[in-house]
Amino acid sequence: MVDSKYIEDLRTKSQLGQLREQSKLIKYSGLLFNELKQPIVTLHEITVSLDPDLRRAGYTFTDGCGRVSADVARTLTAGMFPTPSVLQIRAPGIKGILVMDPQLPKKSIRFRRSMQKLDLLNLSDTPLVKTIGVAVIGVSKPTHCTGLNSDPLRRLYLPIRDSRNLFGICDEFSVLPAGKCYINVAASDGSFQTVTGKVALWRNPCYHPGDIVLLEAVENEKLSHLKNVIVFSVLGSRPAADMCAGGDLDGDTFHVVWDNAIV
Repeated sequence: MVDSKYIEDLRTKSQLGQLREQSKLIKYSGLLFNELKQPIVTLHEITVSLDPDLRRAGYTFTDGCGRVSADVARTLTAGMFPTPSVLQIRAPGIKGILVMDPQLPKKSIRFRRSMQKLDLLNLSDTPLVKTIGVAVIGVSKPTHCTGLNSDPLRRLYLPIRDSRNLFGICDEFSVLPAGKCYINVAASDGSFQTVTGKVALWRNPCYHPGDIVLLEAVENEKLSHLKNVIVFSVLGSRPAADMCAGGDLDGDTFHVVWDNAIV
């Protein structure tokens, strides 16, 4: 049996005691005992900060979405080429995604407050040099969306031609107007194509047609370093991710289709 004093110390030091909802207490306490199949990479002398989220009208437009410098991204992905634009990660008390930002100084990680579920790293908005362990549990590696054929006797999942399953991230530069998005994906020949025009997106499972969102994909040179992701605008009255059945940006993937026969 676990000593009650140990449990109380755990609640106090991790700030679990600040959670009022029992469901969240149970959910986030699991972060203390996660069993990870992926290796934990120890990063030494990393400048880490906890940046504020962009909130408006009761919504968080940057929910779960932080940034990482290019050199740290390469270290965490063991030199994968090209370096993925997005890393889904776990760190002590932290869950969400890190977007590679070539403009960040070397050896930098900028978490968001929405990524911190438990206060185990003593982070603040003032950058601190720390040694932390980070596990990468997923990277931006798109696959085609699939749809069911109409034959009820032989149900086959068929790939949709102009489509991808993509991590959603926020527009850190605020260059996308509301209702717009940016998509730059790998083609079959290894080159990259920027999608333009109408796109439909949803999260799986999708039970209601109201959870399918229509956006316009546009070109933007400032976002051209972001590959195999969908970049959402941080402007407007409500985040596009949230319109997809309450999605966020802490690792949610979105089915994105721009096939003219469908959209």
